[in-house]
Amino acid sequence: METTEKIVESYCRYVKQWFTIPNIKCEGQYEFDLLAVDTTSPNKLGPYHIQCGVSISGSYSKLTAKPFSSEQLRIRVQLFAMAADGRKSKKG
Repeated sequence: METTEKIVESYCRYVKQWFTIPNIKCEGQYEFDLLAVDTTSPNKLGPYHIQCGVSISGSYSKLTAKPFSSEQLRIRVQLFAMAADGRKSKKG
């Protein structure tokens, strides 16, 4: 079981108080990462099929000890939006 799956399962189990079953193997190479059932309401059981994954984009910067600046964040978001718009215009 991957670390991300363990974290999500722990959250479902201990915070949400759901019943969980991890890594259910299916035919072929298919697998459920996590099957959870909300048993907190006896009148309505809520089943959940949860897939977990992590990806890191190049747009994220390294952590620093610099104070947070909402102005710098606004600038970074604008730059990202402009770059995304440039990619869209090249495709179409």
